[in-house]
Amino acid sequence: MAEDKIVGRDKENLDKWRKQVQKRFEFYINRETDADVLEWFEKIPNKRQYILELLRKDMNGHKEPTDEEN
Repeated sequence: MAEDKIVGRDKENLDKWRKQVQKRFEFYINRETDADVLEWFEKIPNKRQYILELLRKDMNGHKEPTDEEN
């Protein structure tokens, strides 16, 4: 089911479901200063899975992050 084909009530239901169930994060990568990271990341076929695996690995090996680390 492609989003561009969803209309009316179905789109409203999908939007409501997404708001309740999902969380979206967005960040920018500098093409000049982080070119190596960008090149590596672009080669990864499933970016979502890759990031989740990195986060879970970090969670298992570290204490909880604090506001000072941000």
